Amino acid sequence: MNTKYTAIRLSIVLLVSAVGFSGCYAINEKHYNDIINIEANFARLKAADEKLAQRIAILQPFEQALKAEFAPELRQHSASIQHPSASTVGMAMHGPLLFSSGSTELTNSGRALLTRLAVALKKAPDEAIIRVIGHSDQLPLRGSLKTNHLDNWGLSSARAAAVARILVWGKKINANKIYVEGRSFYDPINATKSKKANNRRVEVFVELMNR
Repeated sequence: MNTKYTAIRLSIVLLVSAVGFSGCYAINEKHYNDIINIEANFARLKAADEKLAQRIAILQPFEQALKAEFAPELRQHSASIQHPSASTVGMAMHGPLLFSSGSTELTNSGRALLTRLAVALKKAPDEAIIRVIGHSDQLPLRGSLKTNHLDNWGLSSARAAAVARILVWGKKINANKIYVEGRSFYDPINATKSKKANNRRVEVFVELMNR
């Protein structure tokens, strides 16, 4: 049995034992309420854990599909599986995997990668939504990027939107389930200068809504 459940059960036994050793052969109202509250907490914790396990199990086919489809990229660390919460799983695609430097146009290899991602997304549960989140590094925009985008918010949003368009228009993913977001450089995953390319990424998450 889970350790925390064992601890709660032990609390109940100790409480009842304390009543007996204190010379009280009848449990008074306070002791009775204490026992009822502990039992209720035990039931709530167990129900919450069971619900959590169910949510994890629902997402497992999608996660397994990601791991199988993107094994080469995961080994090369150009992509990574992400678990922001028990209700969310997805993949980050780093650096030049989708876009050339200074561009918001998907490369041919990036389009091919999204075709593979669409296959994995078919394994996502029907009740889930899909979040596409773009990220940039802290470098100021230059050249055509500065001309076309006000700042890194605009750049990261544009790249996320480019990914979403391919998934919706080219791969027939339900547009009503997709949410697009740009985070600029405010969620870095690596502060090391030599690895700043990892901060330039697009993440695609499958998220179970609260129910």
